[in-house]
Amino acid sequence: MKRMIPALLIAVVALTACGEDEPTAEERRQAACDSFASLTPGVLETQHDVETLADPGASTADKSAALKRQAQWKATGGRDYPYDCDRPSDEQLFEEHYGTFDEE
Repeated sequence: MKRMIPALLIAVVALTACGEDEPTAEERRQAACDSFASLTPGVLETQHDVETLADPGASTADKSAALKRQAQWKATGGRDYPYDCDRPSDEQLFEEHYGTFDEE
């Protein structure tokens, strides 16, 4: 999560320094896609599992699933490919962390 902040700041500065009106939804989405791709593979899934384990309201089944997922990732090496906002398997993660960027 901390790696995402500098990338987002750079993207915001770059987009606002152009002297144009606000960036279009597509430009904002592309900046978010670039930031998403720069994250360490597996960090979002690990973050989700840690949040589940720390949540006092999470069910025992949810906590168990999070622990199993993390143990399996440790055993297999986890995700070994970068995030891609255009990959169907990453769409939910992207929207969960960056939004949908619909035209306003």
